[in-house]
Amino acid sequence: MFYEYSTMRHIIAALVFINLFSMHMQGQKYLNGLWQGILIGDTGNIETSQIVYLNIVVADTGIIGSSREEIYNTNYFTTKTLVCKFRNDSILMTQRILLDQDASKTYKWCLHDIALKYVDSTGYLQGEYSSYNCSKSKGKIILYKSKQKKNITDYKPDQSWYKKMISDYHSGLYAPDVRDMERINFVFQPIYFDHDKDEIKPEYEDFLRKMVRVVKSHSDLRIKVTGHTDAVGSDIYNVDLSERRAKAITNFFIQCGLDEDRIVVDFKGENNPVETNSTSEGKQKNRRVDFSFI
Repeated sequence: MFYEYSTMRHIIAALVFINLFSMHMQGQKYLNGLWQGILIGDTGNIETSQIVYLNIVVADTGIIGSSREEIYNTNYFTTKTLVCKFRNDSILMTQRILLDQDASKTYKWCLHDIALKYVDSTGYLQGEYSSYNCSKSKGKIILYKSKQKKNITDYKPDQSWYKKMISDYHSGLYAPDVRDMERINFVFQPIYFDHDKDEIKPEYEDFLRKMVRVVKSHSDLRIKVTGHTDAVGSDIYNVDLSERRAKAITNFFIQCGLDEDRIVVDFKGENNPVETNSTSEGKQKNRRVDFSFI
């Protein structure tokens, strides 16, 4: 009996290990593909950062890669081979060989050791780099999954994303993949108000800030804000109250940095109830502001 129990325990432990290993490999294989981003020198000046691409190939036998670096708005570039390995939840890379380069002999390309981690919450692959052949070349590296189809050894890929990435990073926005999923999976909820009031309750502020972040994350997106009331009071008064509620939300959005032209305001007074106005509970559900992306 003891032997059977011990054997079963080892089998279960082995299965758990295999499952965890499989999940770990699946997570690592997400790194497959082209990543693009910036190298920020240790001065911290993001405006003078270099463009960097990492092409990562993860297989069951290991990981290989190559890199490309560019000076923005010039023809200066270099491509390098990468020696890569995983260590716990990090990926360690060493640039070994300069495959190709152009800096008109005025710029020295350095070889770097790079340590990166993928951050689930932001979608960025980020970490630090330091050179082993240039004493002063070190800093931070931040990348996101690229949608460019060109091989990084092709000369001068599209650089139009560079300024936008700097602006997005300054604004605290997530990587494009995460922003897309946040928009797709976003669940709207009404904001409720007390009787005859247009003040926003503090418990709704985090949700409203999240909506602002989603809208700011997509240049083609606007938010529609629609105010409502219960049936207490005259039609004229309730139309005005519903407008004040919608404008209170609009002002909050603007204070959070959302441009006014990305907000559409509507107000219905008491004309679009979601519950009966014959109960206090129903009236509370009708004193609301609704939202939609447009």
